[in-house]
Amino acid sequence: MKSLGTGFRGVGWRDVEVVRAPSGAPSPRLHGRALRRAERLGVTEIAISLSHSRGFAVAFAVASRPDTVDSLAATSATLWGESTAPQAALPAAS
Repeated sequence: MKSLGTGFRGVGWRDVEVVRAPSGAPSPRLHGRALRRAERLGVTEIAISLSHSRGFAVAFAVASRPDTVDSLAATSATLWGESTAPQAALPAAS
């Protein structure tokens, strides 16, 4: 929900479902307001990482959209002083 910029406001718990992708990786399935919000923001991918140990669990989600890839690459190049073209700093979006 945070990756959609809403926190707990505006998106209900039942609007976001985590399912297993054919590869075995966790994959989001959005419904209702979460789906509409993602479409409105232009989100094309949400990557999820899950981990646990004994009594603790953690989940992390990153939403991305096509226009952010070049922006992130440019930021990375600036931060790390890379002299290559910004698009070379990150792998091409698939």
